[in-house]
Amino acid sequence: MIRLTTGNQTLLDIWRGRRDRHAVPRIGATTFIRDPNIGKSICIQFKSPDGSVRVAHAGGNIERLIGIDLTGMVVSKVFNGSEQDELADMQRAKFLHPMVIHSHSNTNTLAGEMIQLEMLQLPFINQATEDVIYVIGAFEWTHANSRSNLGGAMKDRSLLSRTILDIKTLKPVENEFTFPPVKGAQKLKAVSAQEVNRAGNHEDAERVEL
Repeated sequence: MIRLTTGNQTLLDIWRGRRDRHAVPRIGATTFIRDPNIGKSICIQFKSPDGSVRVAHAGGNIERLIGIDLTGMVVSKVFNGSEQDELADMQRAKFLHPMVIHSHSNTNTLAGEMIQLEMLQLPFINQATEDVIYVIGAFEWTHANSRSNLGGAMKDRSLLSRTILDIKTLKPVENEFTFPPVKGAQKLKAVSAQEVNRAGNHEDAERVEL
């Protein structure tokens, strides 16, 4: 089992508690937003009609950390230029084949402080729309009470790790977004660029395994 910070463990417990027999649980987005233990440190992402993945909601701690209102933003644009293409591919791929994504990274604020982050991405079916969307827990490890922020984007982010977890077993698997590769991990079927593009261009091309 993955080791998580307290906030992301709470988020995972809520998500797992609603799974029943389904890999992707059906939950109202407000369940996460209103929870006093996690609500300020999560964001909700959705796939828009143009195929891009955007932020539908960002808690106060996340907006304070980034330094801007994230509502409606394309997710990959929050990060620096060198990461945008890879992250855009990953954002689209996770809506084709739902996956759990656990990552650690660090970044420097404009004031020179280093912030270490643990992020957990969990898919769920929004009860209000029946669409697959994601709840993201982004919890700071250090400088949690800092008044400094990243000045509008994670410009100097250094990725430390990204683990992809099987949606059913929650065990590490490998796909093109795993970093670094996991020795002995089950290989997850890669999502081709053609599939990603097709899903972005045709609304009914999106298929998710529930």
